Amino acid sequence: MNGRKLFKKFKYIFVIINFMLRLLPRFIRRFLFNISASIPFKIGVAIRYVLFKSLVKKCGYNVYIARWCVFKDIDELEVGDVKKYCASLLTFLNTSQNPYIGIVTSTNQFTEEAEAALKDAIAESKNLFLKNK
Repeated sequence: MNGRKLFKKFKYIFVIINFMLRLLPRFIRRFLFNISASIPFKIGVAIRYVLFKSLVKKCGYNVYIARWCVFKDIDELEVGDVKKYCASLLTFLNTSQNPYIGIVTSTNQFTEEAEAALKDAIAESKNLFLKNK
C-alpha cells in the first residue's frame, strides 16, 4: 500500500494525534520533531508529518517531510497550497499583460529581463492568490 492510501486510511487518527500534541508545550513538540528526523520508512514520515502539522500555522495534506529536514522559524509557516498557487500563477501568466511569456518565446532564453518580469508576475500573482483565499 502506498503512502497516499495509508494517509487517507489514517487521516482521522492523525487529526486526533495532532489535537493531543497541541496540548504539549511548543518546545517539547520541537524536540520530538528533531528526534523523529532519524526515523526511517513510512512510520517516520507519519510521525514527522503529525509533529510538523502541530508546529506550523497551517499545513495541507499533500506534504512529505523527509528524513533530516530542518526548519527554522516555522511558527507562522503555511504549507500545502502549492498546487493551487502554481495553477493560479500559470493562469495569471496566460491572462495578464506581464511580458514574461513574450520575452521567453521570442528569445528562447531566460534573460535578465525575463527574470525580472517573472519576479514581478510572481509577486502580483501571490498577492492575488492571498486575497482570493
